[in-house]
Amino acid sequence: MNNLFNDIRYGIRGLLKQPVLTAIAVLTLALGIGANTAIFSVVQAVLLRPLPFPEQERVVVGWKQDATIHNPFVELSVAEINDWKSQSQSFSGLAAMPTTVYGYGYVLTGRGEPVQLESTKVTGQFFSTLGGQAALGRVFDESDDQVNGPKVVVLSDQLWHQRFSGDPNVIGQTITLNNTGFTVLGVMPPSFAFPKGVDLWVPLLTAVPPQSVQDRGMSYLQTIGRLKPGVTVAQASAELNTIIARLASQYPETQTTNHRVVLTPIAAHLFGNAKPALWALFAATGLLLLIAAANIANLLLARATRRSREFAIRAALGASRFRIVCQLLVESTVLAVCGSALGLLVAYWLVALLLAVAPADIPRLEEVRL
Repeated sequence: MNNLFNDIRYGIRGLLKQPVLTAIAVLTLALGIGANTAIFSVVQAVLLRPLPFPEQERVVVGWKQDATIHNPFVELSVAEINDWKSQSQSFSGLAAMPTTVYGYGYVLTGRGEPVQLESTKVTGQFFSTLGGQAALGRVFDESDDQVNGPKVVVLSDQLWHQRFSGDPNVIGQTITLNNTGFTVLGVMPPSFAFPKGVDLWVPLLTAVPPQSVQDRGMSYLQTIGRLKPGVTVAQASAELNTIIARLASQYPETQTTNHRVVLTPIAAHLFGNAKPALWALFAATGLLLLIAAANIANLLLARATRRSREFAIRAALGASRFRIVCQLLVESTVLAVCGSALGLLVAYWLVALLLAVAPADIPRLEEVRL
């Protein structure tokens, strides 16, 4: 330990005698480490952290495509999704929600100033299909999702804290949305925020005109399914395409003969184009760190070459090769510690900058932390 402390003191003195080289090395390391840490913070929060859905690899989002007119996105009707549920054997749960989340808002009154809230209308199996459990109260099920059924609502954790002060007695209370009373069934945990930006969930069938349930021309939904254990996306797609062909023959007026199902794992659906872009950015910053390390290595090798006389004198005085190598390692460690400390500060600033300039549609961006 005594030798180590002596090496540290000597190394610091030596580095301070060459402030330009030391500053260049520390700044280079700080930029490389800071950029990598900031980008990895985003990648870890957005891509690597598991979604709040148990066995997320079994959860898929589905719609249709029309091969005739090359339309890659064809929405579904309530009646068609009900047919899928009754005829398919590939799913343990099948739910539906509008493809356009926003625009289905409610105005909350009676809780301070009126406020516009974003909502989404979902079918009764929505929460059970995703595996979402209420943090307080319960989620609704198929018995709550009925035409002309009772007006019920599930609140997000954010809305519960902002407008209801985290009151646990809110369960069972009636709140006023668009001048209509809704009974609060439950509050979701902070981790459950699907779709992004939603303040509350309401049952689909209680909120749509009764005639739309059987109208196959009213297509505005996408489906969310949970595959049964052992069932692949390809197998489920093949089964649903058979059902689609059967329904096209049964209801020729729908003109769905050339429709085919599109099933996408929920992670791929949520991340979309952000995934390859983030991985490419992370690879680029990794290359930046390698370049920085190589440049610092060259600087230290050049410095070591100029110190050949010093090493010869130390060897003549009895220093072994191991002691000289230890001294060089200690000096490199001092540089690394200084560069890492400054790099963390750079990373903190870069994370804040990335959050400020990143597109708002990147999922889970609000979860990014250093």
